[in-house]
Amino acid sequence: MIGTSHGPYEVTNKLGEGGMGEVYLARDTKLGRSVALKVISEAVARDPERIARFEREARALAALNHPSIAAIYGLEEHEGRQAIVMELVEGPTLADRLIRGPLSVAEAMKIARQIASAVEAAHKAGIIHRDLKPANIKVRPDGTVKVLDFGLARALDPSRPREAESGGRHVTPETKTVMSPAVTEVGVILGTAAYMSPEQARGELADEQSDVWSFGCVCYEMLTGRRAFKASTVAETMAAVLRADVDWTALPVGLSPLVREFLVRCLARDPAERLHAIGDMRLAIEGAFDRAVAPAAGARSGGRRVAAALLGSALLVAVAATAFVWGAARPSGSTVVSRLQMLVPPGQHFYFNGRHLVAVSPDATMVAYTAGLGLWLHRLDDLEGRPVPGAELEARSPFFSHDGQSIGYYAAGELRRVPANGGAPVTIGRAVNPWGASWTADDVIYYGQGPDGIWRLPASGGTGERVIEVQPGEQAQSPHLLPDGDSLLFTLLPARIGSWNRAQIVVQSISSGDRTVLVSGARDARYLSTGHLVYAVNGVLFAASLDVSSRQLGPAVAVARDISDGGNVTGGVHYDIAASGALVYVPRTSVALRLTWVDPNGVETAIPAEPRPYRHPRVSPDGSRIAVEVEDAGNTDIWVGDQRRGTFSRLTIEDDVDSDPIWSADGSRIVFSSVRGAAGLFWMSADGTGSADLLTNATGGVRAFGWTSDGRLLFEELQGPDVRLLSPGSGAAPELKPLFDSPDYFNEVLPALSPDGRWLAYQSTESGQMAIYVRPFPDVSAGRWEVSEGSGFAPLWSHDGRQIFYRSPTSLMAVSIRTSPTFGTSTPRPLFSLADYVLAGTRGIRYDVAPDGRFLMLKDDTGVSAAQSRVIVVQNWFTELERLTAGR
Repeated sequence: MIGTSHGPYEVTNKLGEGGMGEVYLARDTKLGRSVALKVISEAVARDPERIARFEREARALAALNHPSIAAIYGLEEHEGRQAIVMELVEGPTLADRLIRGPLSVAEAMKIARQIASAVEAAHKAGIIHRDLKPANIKVRPDGTVKVLDFGLARALDPSRPREAESGGRHVTPETKTVMSPAVTEVGVILGTAAYMSPEQARGELADEQSDVWSFGCVCYEMLTGRRAFKASTVAETMAAVLRADVDWTALPVGLSPLVREFLVRCLARDPAERLHAIGDMRLAIEGAFDRAVAPAAGARSGGRRVAAALLGSALLVAVAATAFVWGAARPSGSTVVSRLQMLVPPGQHFYFNGRHLVAVSPDATMVAYTAGLGLWLHRLDDLEGRPVPGAELEARSPFFSHDGQSIGYYAAGELRRVPANGGAPVTIGRAVNPWGASWTADDVIYYGQGPDGIWRLPASGGTGERVIEVQPGEQAQSPHLLPDGDSLLFTLLPARIGSWNRAQIVVQSISSGDRTVLVSGARDARYLSTGHLVYAVNGVLFAASLDVSSRQLGPAVAVARDISDGGNVTGGVHYDIAASGALVYVPRTSVALRLTWVDPNGVETAIPAEPRPYRHPRVSPDGSRIAVEVEDAGNTDIWVGDQRRGTFSRLTIEDDVDSDPIWSADGSRIVFSSVRGAAGLFWMSADGTGSADLLTNATGGVRAFGWTSDGRLLFEELQGPDVRLLSPGSGAAPELKPLFDSPDYFNEVLPALSPDGRWLAYQSTESGQMAIYVRPFPDVSAGRWEVSEGSGFAPLWSHDGRQIFYRSPTSLMAVSIRTSPTFGTSTPRPLFSLADYVLAGTRGIRYDVAPDGRFLMLKDDTGVSAAQSRVIVVQNWFTELERLTAGR
């Protein structure tokens, strides 16, 4: 097809394909413009019904003339195949945009208004779309929306009976399923189940109100980042359309109450109760009814009468009255809730995502966060954040003092503090891998140390004291002292649970040890001066009233959504709440990444695999296959695929977290971390046959990294962190002695063995910053060499053992290695920039090297990974909290 001509149109490239045909990029040789050519597929070219449908599409499109509808230029036939010549619309589809998560209210409403206007124009022309969905909507770079593919639309002739739409045949209960616009007589789904109206799902004929329903589904998804009706199969999705409730609490709180009510009406299952005309939705978005119902002072009833006259329908009167009453009941002096977005400076991204990333000062005038490798402070009266001098490296887990004058953080095995208004950082005391900290009014810092319980330390400096012990296998983090001065609120991960999604929010007395479980299946709680307990469940913040003395918790309500967290590395959630009432958080965004080969010169070769939220890619020993973890709605599984064809299939199917795959030396098995029942290492056949077998339990997170020459598995526990060895299949327990005999705060992680098994590279903070070191193996005490210059992360060996690769904050680096007669290295040299690749995250290794020397990278073509590094600030959030929890 490419290189051929259809009349004056020369085909130059293929753009895509669907159930009825292919779409090509073509050049109009007469007018000198690029067009889209939709050519009917050979498989259906001889089907009279589909040919007729194709021609109806052309006539339907030709009848429309609207700036938000892709125009049709003509109809061509060439060698028995017909083609529609259409306007070429640049830009991603709305479906592509939604991969990145929900839109802001302003952006969603701008797009929704244009969609509604386009469909309204089509309805006025007697045309219904029948397949309105994000994939059929394009958003040009200038923000213009184009509704595409009225491929299922049929012109409604008002002079003919309704059954004329089905070719003159009367639609009876016995025939309506096969006659449905949703399902053809050969059972092919024409529409998309998640956006079908209930009447389409039941096999009934669609009308304008079916488009209203689909429009409501699209709006809901833009605002929430999730489908209103979603299931694992088409049948289940259609069943959800017919019966499931919509989660209206997911809508952003900044959405106009009037628009919200109209949106609810768009998704009324009974067409008689549904919004009758999509033009009314357009008017609501434009604020026409807001203006109509705004009463003059002292003229409330008259305002309502004016609104009724202007709205012209009982439904709109009811909505307007509701909006007016809400506005009238609002106190005239009420505090305005406002939202703003802080962007992390260019070139800086969030690191150490397993720890708390963000903190807000008690008076909500400053926000501290960790990005790049250091601590940043953004004052609300400033345009951008600025690095905190002296805290540029290895800073993590920021928290403010009770008076807001100092910022605490963790770095290189120490808790440190730095004046918020400038000054040198000061060491408070040693701390082993602390998770979450809080600074009390009496200048005491409480912090969690996972399996070592809860500790406290004077903010003026000294030695930590453990105040709450946990049982073997338990982990505790994020402590906060309650107003009685004796009770600690913290997150507890019970023994043999493994997943932080199943953790508990507990209160325990320091003096008596009495413990009460407040919430199960939650993490990272705060107690507020409003009397509410706030905690997180899978990215959603919930609030419930808490009686501290009786430890009784009231009913909970969702108060904020899409909050990022530390995954299963820790129970930390990336939010904080100021004493003055502001909420700050890092929004959760799912980024679809591409698996990409990059040679040492930076030249890319795309792998033809579908973009997904990939993490931790690993190349098989022969270079032919890739194992990678993929996250979907809080669940993470291992996928395995052919790197040349780009075909991937799911290896693990447990409804939990399976992560960090590595290949066995012969490529027959994959070892991975899991929390299925308990945290540990498992392995299974790489072809998916058989079951996953447990290799070893762990008290916390655990991940494998490689194999010794004698077949032992090198792995690390995340709660030490300690590097250990295990002999799979022997039945023996892991070697208990850590590989490194050094202080815990040196933080040796991410070990990598040389191909000959004689040398061990690893990442460590032993010099005061994260750097790459090499030791002999197995006798790691026989020498130590630092091979990186400046900060270094995630070492890997070349397959010939002659180079070590690692990533600096900006580039992928290479170091040549000499092992004879003595160990020596070259000066590190940069290979290529890492600016376009996703490397930061809760785990340290996000790339791999193949036997042919190419690097397997995760690339973000959308630029969303950079946009992820942002902080949302909700000022006067307590006002919103009180409204959402009223009556609870």
